[in-house]
Amino acid sequence: MLAIAQGLAPELSFIALGIFFGIPAGALMALSAEAVSAGNRGPGLGVFYTWYYVGMTISPMLAGWTRDVSGSAAAPIVMAAAMMLIVIISVGIFRLLQKMWPIEAPVRITVCE
Repeated sequence: MLAIAQGLAPELSFIALGIFFGIPAGALMALSAEAVSAGNRGPGLGVFYTWYYVGMTISPMLAGWTRDVSGSAAAPIVMAAAMMLIVIISVGIFRLLQKMWPIEAPVRITVCE
């Protein structure tokens, strides 16, 4: 993203971004199901997607604001690069917390006749 902001081969940079960040996007979205137990998955995903769409609504406005304040067309791209860095750090923190506090497997009760 920073290469795009500097104007260094934007066509190749966008192709690389599509490959390296576009493909794992689905896997990143699936991580939210790992954060909640099976019994709380419905409400948990509801909260997750509510905040996801709030972010998807606010981010373009924030990007436009950075353009207006800075006067630079590269400012929204630099903001996007910062957001990508935050995602990478957040996934690392998520995995660390997942190891520290694993979700317990549900207890299966079997009835014998």
